[in-house]
Amino acid sequence: MDRLRNWIKRLRKKGLLWLMMRNPNIASVHILNDPEAAEHLNRAVDPHGRFTSLPDPVPSLPKSEKPTSVYDTYSISPNRTLFLFFGTISKRKGIIETLKAMQMLSEQEQRRGALLLLGRLKEGQESPIGEHLRKLQAKSNLEVRTDFRFVAPEELSDALHSADVILAPYQRTEGSSGVIGHAARAHCPVIGPKDGLIGTLIRSYQLGATAEVTQPALLSQAIAEAIEGKVSIAPHLANQYVSERSPYKFASKIVTLE
Repeated sequence: MDRLRNWIKRLRKKGLLWLMMRNPNIASVHILNDPEAAEHLNRAVDPHGRFTSLPDPVPSLPKSEKPTSVYDTYSISPNRTLFLFFGTISKRKGIIETLKAMQMLSEQEQRRGALLLLGRLKEGQESPIGEHLRKLQAKSNLEVRTDFRFVAPEELSDALHSADVILAPYQRTEGSSGVIGHAARAHCPVIGPKDGLIGTLIRSYQLGATAEVTQPALLSQAIAEAIEGKVSIAPHLANQYVSERSPYKFASKIVTLE
């Protein structure tokens, strides 16, 4: 039944796109960060080639006048590998799988790791997230810190440059994410989904590691490898990722300056 529902969903989407592209007033349709999808849609539903890839802009975050390490701000032991999970904290972003994966780490691995949750909890999801968080805090040797509020850009910049690994285990997402752009700018490796556009971008630009993040046990393996120092980022490719997605290139594509 799941396979049938997914097939019907894809067919409905394709039908809607086909009908939309029959509108002669549409000059172009931008696909965020995905040239392959744009090429596929031009072949599949629009012979006029109006689908085009749009670079997902990576903004430069303002730096604090007095930069501080989140190790100091949140009293995290300096010898621990710090995993940062930031933004709106929700099930779609894989927070439940993250908390389960952290619990599956060995006792030794937990003693070497720390997790910082930085951002607002999605409304209506406080209860299930809180339940898994309390289990992790009660039954593990991991240092867990939470700051469930909207974080100023300067604070986020400090966190990105302090963290050892950024977690972005999006669940069954088809689109892009600004998280990997921030990770690339900060030269901080990211752990993301194996499938979808995010996984393709992480592998193409060597921005970190990918895993089957819908399975906490496999996500836990990737986290354990990061604790062992086996997850890294290629700085030159990270710089390329950022330069190809400058706010200017995004704006110029929107207003057709180039």
